[in-house]
Amino acid sequence: MEHLWKADLHLHTSCSRDAFNSPEKIITYAKKRGLDVIAITDHNTMECVDKMVEYGRNNGIVVIPGIEVKTRQGELIAYYPENPIEKGLSLEETILAIREAKGIIAVPHPLDRLRRSAVKMKNLEKIIHLIDIIEVWNARTTFIADNVLALKIAGEYKKGMSAGSDAHFPYEIGRCYVLIRPFNNKNGFFNSLKNARVVPGQSPLWVHIPSTVAKRVDFVKKGGFYGRGAQKD
Repeated sequence: MEHLWKADLHLHTSCSRDAFNSPEKIITYAKKRGLDVIAITDHNTMECVDKMVEYGRNNGIVVIPGIEVKTRQGELIAYYPENPIEKGLSLEETILAIREAKGIIAVPHPLDRLRRSAVKMKNLEKIIHLIDIIEVWNARTTFIADNVLALKIAGEYKKGMSAGSDAHFPYEIGRCYVLIRPFNNKNGFFNSLKNARVVPGQSPLWVHIPSTVAKRVDFVKKGGFYGRGAQKD
């Protein structure tokens, strides 16, 4: 029987302003959940990626470098980019930037009706021929039907399929994942997602509450509305 790797391809570290996952806790929980692969996809930063890759290597976990980028029409994920991607561009401009950085382009939590950061149908249709992967299951998506629709679209357009917990806190890690063939490099990773097996799961609704609190704490630390360091996502 073929051995498949268990991969959670959407995780946030404490480098995301709305998350409290330390590198140590991420690896501890990943091992506890039996994960072989995780992807680090912090919001608009790759600050923690190198540390996570090294920490994973030392603990028997494959860590895929990534970044979740805010565009003007929703978020995209870049896997294996050679450099961080500028936020605040259009979807098309962001896709071009990811290509220039030699990254793999994924659409996280598409069609999630409750997320302002989700790419909606009219925009997904415009870029479907430009992307590589669709995240077909996100554990933080409230309505299962939204994940099911993403899964259907990925099948129709023959896109690679990813899934992830979108964990911002340790107890979320491994809530959902894909089973994929082992790989040794970026191309192998991409090819493995063409035949991924999705193992769905869902986090409780209240996981969004601590994320909101974390954002507020970060906002206050940066000086609130009047502080010099106050920033928008």
